[in-house]
Amino acid sequence: MRKLYLALALFTSINCFGQSERRLSTFLSFQANKTLSDRTITNNSGGVGLGLQTSFNTGTWIKPSLEINTDLFAGTKKLYVTENGKTIKSKNGMLSLYAGPMFQPTERLFLTATVGASIYNSETHLGIRPSIGYHLSKNKRWMTKASYTNVFQRDEISNERFSYLSFALALKLF
Repeated sequence: MRKLYLALALFTSINCFGQSERRLSTFLSFQANKTLSDRTITNNSGGVGLGLQTSFNTGTWIKPSLEINTDLFAGTKKLYVTENGKTIKSKNGMLSLYAGPMFQPTERLFLTATVGASIYNSETHLGIRPSIGYHLSKNKRWMTKASYTNVFQRDEISNERFSYLSFALALKLF
């Protein structure tokens, strides 16, 4: 009987230690975008995208986070030129790499404040991307997220920013 109790105690302790939280949480997101401001807003009025968000599970309220997004923008795609004849290019596709802290005040709610680069038309631009998200279930398998992306377009044409809202639904990969 003692051996049975010892075996049960060992199996229970092994099971408890085997269920530790993973060091990384990665989500695949599907997002819809709505452009808020751009110098050619009719060319880039909205779009869709895919993203990967990875956070490091540190056991604290603040965790490092990394986001990689790719977005396709649609619109009228009219030709815009400046007064001196320079072409103002529209945005067809964009690759974004953002990193920063994730603040998780409750088990399901989180806020991120990421900074990074957005690459489009063969140029890299600095951007910021604050987000608010919510895990839809206790096991954190699904989440929804709203993000505001502000890209600083500093070039010879203008210093007007490009900003858009993203609404995403994400599935946990691992």
